Amino acid sequence: LDLSLTLCSEAALPPSEVLWRHNCCGGGRVPAPEREALELFFAATGGERCWKRRHGWVSSVPEGEWEGITVRDGHVVGISLPDNGLCGQLPEGSALAALEFVSAVNLRENYISGSLPASAFGSYGRMVSFDIARNELRGGVPSTLLSRGTALIRLALLSPAAPRKGQHSFSCSTCLTPESSCGSMSSPS
Repeated sequence: LDLSLTLCSEAALPPSEVLWRHNCCGGGRVPAPEREALELFFAATGGERCWKRRHGWVSSVPEGEWEGITVRDGHVVGISLPDNGLCGQLPEGSALAALEFVSAVNLRENYISGSLPASAFGSYGRMVSFDIARNELRGGVPSTLLSRGTALIRLALLSPAAPRKGQHSFSCSTCLTPESSCGSMSSPS
């Protein structure tokens, strides 16, 4: 089952998501555990061998100036690396748990495989926008991402793979805000 949920307007977005959507970033350094999690993410997703753009990564440049990283108030709040050639798997276990302030992730159109770790990004507790569509992921969506405790407004999980015989592929676009009146869901016939 493919699922894509899309936000209808930016009005409901927190400032970190609006900054991320407009490719703005704050400079600055982050605590050592957050930097270590970013370095592990870089290594696990083929930073040296796969990434198309990697300015600043794993260097003396402040983390807020790294390609695709948004820092606010001394913490990583956004990761935006769409169509950047990321390959490999997201680190399992608690490797990305230190990124607990991340509220927006866009890893769309890469080559990430494996499954989504349940404890990534601080167990998704602050996640507002999560787009990992068009990768090579398998398995279920972690319950921590869909729990009532998250602030999730936008979720995109479309898979590029064609459905297997007997399965259906759905494309869904809807707002997750109660006051919205937009939304659609379609299934190819």
